[in-house]
Amino acid sequence: MNLLCFPYDVAIGEVGLDRTVPVKLWRRQKEAFRQVLTLIRKDKVLVIHLLGISSDRIGIDVHFRCIHILQRICDPDQPIHLHCFTGDQELVKLWMDHFSNVFFGFTGVVDSFSVDQISGLRTVPMNRVLLETDSPYMKPGGGDINTPAFIGDVASQVASRLGVTMQYLLRETVRNARRLYKMKSST
Repeated sequence: MNLLCFPYDVAIGEVGLDRTVPVKLWRRQKEAFRQVLTLIRKDKVLVIHLLGISSDRIGIDVHFRCIHILQRICDPDQPIHLHCFTGDQELVKLWMDHFSNVFFGFTGVVDSFSVDQISGLRTVPMNRVLLETDSPYMKPGGGDINTPAFIGDVASQVASRLGVTMQYLLRETVRNARRLYKMKSST
């Protein structure tokens, strides 16, 4: 059996901006985000979660704001894991133009992606794609509780949207996770 072994203390996160909370909390949230970012080190992955307002499924505004903040604090080659990415082609290009070591995590939500979001998924280079379950939330196909056991379902949905085999996708995304998180293979 081939296991992935995580080194200890590999990331800071999940941190970011959440526009689903009341507007009066946005400024405080932004300041807390900036304070957390002062702790980031270049050898640690920054795991970012961004949620836009409910009418903005792609989260354009919150991504622009986050990139603006990160540009002032982080190096352009900071390792970044964009958790639960739902953006379009424009956002993929924007992130990649500003951060050379950004990876995009996809969950079972890809099953309900719009045409623009599918285009965004297809724009991400295969060597930057990650798979996530976001357990206990966002169970593939809907339903109550999600678990890491559903990663195969996520992989199936992402592979289908990308037009690749599940074996290929799993091989590439495991390779990407190992590279980003500096994991070693153990048998």
